[in-house]
Amino acid sequence: MTDDTLLRKAGHCFDRLDHDHDGRLSEADYRALAARACKAFGYPDDSPRARSALSGYLTLWRTLLQPTDADGDGAVSRAEYVDALAGPDGRGIDAHAYELSMGVAAAAFVDIADADRSGELDLEEFTTLYRVTFPDLTAEEVRTAFEAVDADNSATVSTDELKEAIRTYFTGTDAGAPADRLFGTLPD
Repeated sequence: MTDDTLLRKAGHCFDRLDHDHDGRLSEADYRALAARACKAFGYPDDSPRARSALSGYLTLWRTLLQPTDADGDGAVSRAEYVDALAGPDGRGIDAHAYELSMGVAAAAFVDIADADRSGELDLEEFTTLYRVTFPDLTAEEVRTAFEAVDADNSATVSTDELKEAIRTYFTGTDAGAPADRLFGTLPD
């Protein structure tokens, strides 16, 4: 896999996260994303699960993304995001910060979507979470993402599986790896 592919994958993820298509991600975007997820699963704003979800999304923002705001304008542009995730050195984000934020974020994503409290996400729970997070994905792309994350083919997704799929997406060099479909079909 070429560096161009890593850049393309990072840009593709940014485009999927930039719901308002303003070319930037901010703390407000992550707060709104947490609120939409809580609403989709019926959690009141002041509930422990809503607070946990918000904490996870904000940890992702503050630990992983906010430090990539190179121009200090309070938001991360597409160029800043792509450069940080797949820039010239291959991974412009501190490895420790990445591990911390991905672990917290993956746990928060699973916690908020785990409606039956099984500790893992089934396809329905995963689909609801993905519909909130990536509304432009087709039903087939969501199912394909689920299958890519479900590494042990258990028909459920664990926190560790989600964390590993995200890590593989942003760092993997195996062209065509299942994790490459994590955010829908990668454009050419």
